[in-house]
Amino acid sequence: SLHVCCDAKGKIWIATMQNIYCVSFLPDGDIDQILRYPYRVNTPDVFINDLDRNGSVWVAFGGTLRRLSVNNEQIVNSAISSALPTLPVAFISDVVKYRDKYWIATNNGLYAYDTYTNELTTYRHDYSSLSLSHDHVSSLAVTPDNQLIIGTLGGIDVPNMEMNRFEHIDVGNDMTLSNNFVNCLSYIYGQLWVGTEGGGVIHFVPRQLQIQNYVHTNEPTSLSPFAVNAMYMQDNGTLWVGTVEGGLNRKIQGETGFTHYTIHYTRLSHNSVSAIVADNRQRLWVGTWAGGINGCSLSSPSAIKPL
Repeated sequence: SLHVCCDAKGKIWIATMQNIYCVSFLPDGDIDQILRYPYRVNTPDVFINDLDRNGSVWVAFGGTLRRLSVNNEQIVNSAISSALPTLPVAFISDVVKYRDKYWIATNNGLYAYDTYTNELTTYRHDYSSLSLSHDHVSSLAVTPDNQLIIGTLGGIDVPNMEMNRFEHIDVGNDMTLSNNFVNCLSYIYGQLWVGTEGGGVIHFVPRQLQIQNYVHTNEPTSLSPFAVNAMYMQDNGTLWVGTVEGGLNRKIQGETGFTHYTIHYTRLSHNSVSAIVADNRQRLWVGTWAGGINGCSLSSPSAIKPL
C-alpha cells in the first residue's frame, strides 16, 4: 500500500498502486465489507485523508484532488470544487486546512486554495532566503496554536503570513536538523516529530526550545537504520515509526529506546513500512511497500500479521 487513513466514521481507506479500498467494520470489530475503487497511479505517494471529518476522503490523482465517499455500497468519485484546478505537478504529498485555506504540498511547490474566493496562491523556492527552502514539499502539520509547519527536501519552513516570508529550520541554523530531507511530520501534545531520509527521527519541544534526535547507533534499542517513511503517535505518547528495510519501531512515552518489529521476529509481511494508522477499536494498521496491509492490537504489536 501507498497510504492508509481512518475516517471520522471509523472506516479504513487503503490506497495502493491500482486500487483504493474502503474497509468498514461491525460493532464487534470484525470486517463488515471491503469496497474497491480501481485506478492507476505512477507516483511515489498517494494522498488520502478525511479532511472534512465527515466520512468521505480527499484523494490526489496526480495533480488533481477529488472526493471519495460511500453511497449504496459503492465508492463514489466526485469533485471537491469546480473551481479547484488540476495543479501542474506530478503528485500531491499532503493537504491540511489552515486559516480557512487548504494548503497543498506537492513535488513542485506549495499551494494555498481559498474556498471562499476560489483563489489559488503558489509558493516556490526562488533562491531568496525568504522563500520556501525547496520546491519539493513532503509533509504539512498544524500546531494547536494554529501555526503551519512545512516539511521540505531542504528542511522545515514556518510561514510568517503577515510578513509574507518563511522562517527556516535546517542543518545550518541554531534549531538544527540532523538531515534536511524531511519525509514526514507529526505534531501532538505540543511536540513536533520529524521523520527524515537519513537522519532518523527528530523530536522538537517548542515551548522549551529543546531538540532530541533519534538515530541509528550500535545500541540494539536505537532506531532502525535507513529512511523514516511514516509515523503515528497514540494519545498516550507512544510513537510508532515506519522505516525502509527496518520494519516497524515503537517508542513508549518516557522511554528512550525503540522496540523493533520486523519479518525476522514477527509475521510482519515486509520490512519497508510506508503507512501507519490506528482505528477507534485500538487496532493498528500498517502498510508496506510490497507486502500489503498488516494489523494488530495496539497493546499486542508482537502479534502483528498480514491481512
